[in-house]
Amino acid sequence: MFINNVHGIFFVIDGTDYKRLIVLKEMINELNNNLERKIPIVFLVNKSDVEDSMNKIQLKQFLVLDRLDSKFNWNIK
Repeated sequence: MFINNVHGIFFVIDGTDYKRLIVLKEMINELNNNLERKIPIVFLVNKSDVEDSMNKIQLKQFLVLDRLDSKFNWNIK
């Protein structure tokens, strides 16, 4: 992977774009399987004020963030 030397990851998420959320879910799975050291991850939800946007709880469940290894310290804002 190309991210072996990063100190953290920020994802800016369009909370209304469900097709891209599926791609993000796959990317998180790949990160979980391939990163070897603990790094922080922040998920910033854009368009959270829009009626169709996922809230933090829905996003956490959709992305199955509880499955992440303990090597990740993540937060949703």
